[in-house]
Amino acid sequence: MRFLGRLFARTTILVTFVVVLIASNIAVLTVDAVYDLGRRRLWAATRSISDAPAPPKLTEMRTQAARSKERAVQLEAANGKLEARVGRLEGEARDLDRQRRQLIARVDNLEGDIGRANARAARLTEESAAGSAKFRCRARDLNARIAGRTSRSITANVSSMSVEALPWVGGAAVLGVTFLEVRDACATLSETRQLAALLDGTPVEDVPACGYSASEFKDLLLGTPDRQRCEDLNRDIPEDLRLPCTQISLPGETAAPAEEAGRIDLSLPGE
Repeated sequence: MRFLGRLFARTTILVTFVVVLIASNIAVLTVDAVYDLGRRRLWAATRSISDAPAPPKLTEMRTQAARSKERAVQLEAANGKLEARVGRLEGEARDLDRQRRQLIARVDNLEGDIGRANARAARLTEESAAGSAKFRCRARDLNARIAGRTSRSITANVSSMSVEALPWVGGAAVLGVTFLEVRDACATLSETRQLAALLDGTPVEDVPACGYSASEFKDLLLGTPDRQRCEDLNRDIPEDLRLPCTQISLPGETAAPAEEAGRIDLSLPGE
């Protein structure tokens, strides 16, 4: 009997457990329908006294909740992208602001350079005007001195004609007038060279006493080859017989150094 009692008790517990499990499964499967049914019944009962809208179903609410959650995730991702873009745009704005400041500084520097350049141009213009005025004054002075010296020389020559016919006195007069003419000619040559130097823009201090040095006087007296004639002659002769015209220089010029490759040996045998 005790065995049967224990068997019955165990069987009863097992059956009860199975029934509870089945009932819970049924409740889980039908809870949404039961919940919706209860809500609809409650809404039908309250509809008679109010105009409240019909409540949504529980499945619809869960679907909407899942959609809302998914939308929230999408919005969070889009927000992250927007924050990254905002950060990038802020960086670009800082770069543009830095470039703007650099351009403003560069414009200020250019304005300063332009101001200094304008000031220098004005100073150079003033100096050029002063130099031109000084040049004109110097040229007028040289011209006046040359004209005055020439007129004195003419007057001395004309006035000495009557004295030169006298014996002894005429010889002294000729020597004196000749000395004066040589002195005036030397001064005239010097001032003429100074005037040429002014026109060429070379320093006037480099002009010798009588306008030309001893070697330049020798070249003027003995004659110097013409560079243009040398070049004209070279065009008419073969290339291997042409002369180096660069060695020809005018009085006051420095000849260019001769090139070893273009030098022609014109010496005779035994020289």
